[in-house]
Amino acid sequence: NLTGDVIVASGLIAYLGAFTPDLREREALSWAAASKEKNIPGSEEFSLATCLGEPVKIRNWTICGLPNDAFSIENGIVVDQSRRWPLCID
Repeated sequence: NLTGDVIVASGLIAYLGAFTPDLREREALSWAAASKEKNIPGSEEFSLATCLGEPVKIRNWTICGLPNDAFSIENGIVVDQSRRWPLCID
């Protein structure tokens, strides 16, 4: 399942950092469905936190004041995994 999940995660980090949670989720579901159509293995339900998140690091972020919602955690992962300064709207 790693291949399809990493494809979707890479696209999310590269292209969807500045968009709303609804659009991110819709596009991630669309990309996951497209990868399944091409017989690329992936998880039944994609989650950026499950794919690229490190639970200890995420817990540290919440202890330091990051809201404990999926959108904020995704933004933290996008910032953590990006090589350049990403555009995130929170």
